Amino acid sequence: MGKVAIRRGIEVILGIGEKLPFKESSFDVVLMVTTICFLDDVPAVLKEAYRVLKINGHILIGFIDRESPLGKIYEAKKEESDFYRFASFFSADEVGLHLTPIFAKL
Repeated sequence: MGKVAIRRGIEVILGIGEKLPFKESSFDVVLMVTTICFLDDVPAVLKEAYRVLKINGHILIGFIDRESPLGKIYEAKKEESDFYRFASFFSADEVGLHLTPIFAKL
């Protein structure tokens, strides 16, 4: 994906979620789409997201809810998928439990 982005003139910055290569308060918005299910350390990544957010910033997390119809299908068939085999799907309540201690002060 990075190579395609570069060919399209988009600046690509490589990093890992647990240690983002950005200064504190760098972004108005942090967007994580179908990411949380592939993280080894969800709290560490969320703390980094909080660190790089500006005051009054927003975090948007799109995830496959384990309790949703799609989540149940993916969970049941994940061993058959090269992509989702190593995913850990969460319920909306579980994602909320991860977010609360970090983002409660907003």
